[in-house]
Amino acid sequence: MQPQEKLDKLRNKVGYLNGRRKVLAMAELAEYIVNINPAEARSMAADAAERARSLMHKLPEGAGNRREYVKTLAYALAAYANCMQVKIDSEQDWQLFEEAAELLEEIGDWDKLFETLDRLALNHRQYARLPESLAVVERALALAETLKLPAQRCRLHAARATVHTRMGNTDAAAADTDAALDLLDDCRSNAERISAYALLAERFYQARMFDMAIDFYNKVIALAAVDKNYRLQATIHWQLNFCYRLTEQRDKLLPTLQDGYRHARESGVTWLEAAFTQELGGYMKYIGNFARALEYLHRCEELYEQMGDHPGHICAIEQTGLLHLDFEDSDRGRQVLRRAFKLAMRQDPDPLIFVSLSSMLRVDCWDEADLENAIAYALKARDMADQFPGSDFLTNVSMSLGSAYMKLGRRAEARSVLDEGLATARERRMDYLTIRVLLMLAELLLTEHKTEEALEFAQEAEGLFKQGVNASNYKRIAESMLRIHEQRGDYRQAFRYLQKLQQVQQSRFTRRNHDIVAGSFQEIEFKRLRLERNEARRELETLQQEHEKLKNAAHANALQLEYLRNLAREWREELRHNQYKTSNLNDNVNRKLQNSINEALSAKTGDHLDTELSGQEDFNRRLAETYPALSQTERKVCALIKAGAGSKDICKILHVSPRTIETYRYRIRRKMQLDADTDLILFIVNLF
Repeated sequence: MQPQEKLDKLRNKVGYLNGRRKVLAMAELAEYIVNINPAEARSMAADAAERARSLMHKLPEGAGNRREYVKTLAYALAAYANCMQVKIDSEQDWQLFEEAAELLEEIGDWDKLFETLDRLALNHRQYARLPESLAVVERALALAETLKLPAQRCRLHAARATVHTRMGNTDAAAADTDAALDLLDDCRSNAERISAYALLAERFYQARMFDMAIDFYNKVIALAAVDKNYRLQATIHWQLNFCYRLTEQRDKLLPTLQDGYRHARESGVTWLEAAFTQELGGYMKYIGNFARALEYLHRCEELYEQMGDHPGHICAIEQTGLLHLDFEDSDRGRQVLRRAFKLAMRQDPDPLIFVSLSSMLRVDCWDEADLENAIAYALKARDMADQFPGSDFLTNVSMSLGSAYMKLGRRAEARSVLDEGLATARERRMDYLTIRVLLMLAELLLTEHKTEEALEFAQEAEGLFKQGVNASNYKRIAESMLRIHEQRGDYRQAFRYLQKLQQVQQSRFTRRNHDIVAGSFQEIEFKRLRLERNEARRELETLQQEHEKLKNAAHANALQLEYLRNLAREWREELRHNQYKTSNLNDNVNRKLQNSINEALSAKTGDHLDTELSGQEDFNRRLAETYPALSQTERKVCALIKAGAGSKDICKILHVSPRTIETYRYRIRRKMQLDADTDLILFIVNLF
């Protein structure tokens, strides 16, 4: 059955059914359309839950069919809980999960119960409620062990490993991962294996073991293709997109996004199609394909408007405006951004909408009144940040406020909110946002001429980038480091980052039209010439200072130089007079001294060797018995080595050259059958 046919059939059922069956049909329809129109699904699920509660209240006490009504309420609450994947507004929404789980456990619908607990644990993780997520997983794991469900245990061990990974409990995460891998063979159906593989992939992704994560994600895609589960294939391609980004495998990004987009369209999941469309628009912008990027972003606007997703719609319009600005169409870009800005200001105070203003506030097309309105709205949004404890919401709002304050010249307030955003990003280990906040702080400090402190922030951002964070464009880092070193006067370092910036521009603008490429490189060439001019000016100033110092030194040392010349003449005459006497005296003294030393050494060496050789008769006899091939001279060389004589001493005693001694040693080694690694001297000393 086609998706539209199934949707029409479900709507018809809701129209003609009554009572308990109508509630069940509404719950089923809500769970079906949650991926197409989340707002409508949420509203319908809430209505189904209210109808189910009303039916329960009207039920007489002791009614025999009470279990059926409890089941209806449980299914309605489970549907409502499933529809909360968009956002959870209050603690009451969390309680609905618990109530649904209790009712499902009461009626014994274990499949639906595990599904609800999985959703509850996942939402806890998404909202950074890790202890609560761990408690839910352990509750489900205990139930699976009681019911002896090995496949469920495999999945839940993998889920618990993911939670432990995010909590930093590496040993516990590794133990749960091993347990899940051991239980994989018990997952017999495709659905069970898909769920286990997906959870293991998530665990490896959280642990930054991206190669393992990619391997398991690909296994999920292969199994989902067998069942023609297009939605799951699209979801996994979305995760693979992040893996390839973080591992710098850009050659695999476009095929992954295109496959995910195709599967999202085939599945009929509108929000997934919108997400892939938006991502493809960003990728086409990155590679310089303006026409395709604009096509994807316009389609993205239509999808978000169709779903009634105002934050997504505004964000898509904002990206379109930034695309025009990036491709040198400034008038059109400012016009589109103002449209998005006005739409955002007209909406009810939804804090998610302000996230899309983050980029818009960095464009110089807002007057002071616009900025003041945006700041007031941002402060309201920041007060609601506790609704998104695990997201990057607070950091984005801090960056938006910081940008607006900087444009208004309120540097102290900008520094305060940016420090708050930096602390949040570091605490939650969101490195890609940490880079952006660090660069904004560096830019702020440059306006205050605090170049050394700005350099520290920029170097930290560059260090994070080198560790593998790929969500931030290196172009921003290179531009920031270029400005900092230029302001510090370190033109050598500035040249280095200018070259890096040129490399980034070459890689980004490969497919842009010639005029845009030429304009970009013309700007870089202008910066290069400016750096050369500044460096030449600095070198000229340095040379002028050195020239002045030398001039003063030459004037001060003129008399001293003349005195030294006269003194040198006198010394030269005296040295010439005494040179002959000194030369003869030195030759005689050196000759006598050397002769005395040689005689003393020869006498001492000869006495020592005579003493040592006198006790070597036994050694010579045993050497001749053991190695009869040795000649008399070779045995004498061995005896001298045994006595401690060096090569020079042996040469003097035997009256031969050092080369002859080396020949004797070679023959001795050969006749004694010694290998190349054996030290001849040590062997002879330790012999007998």
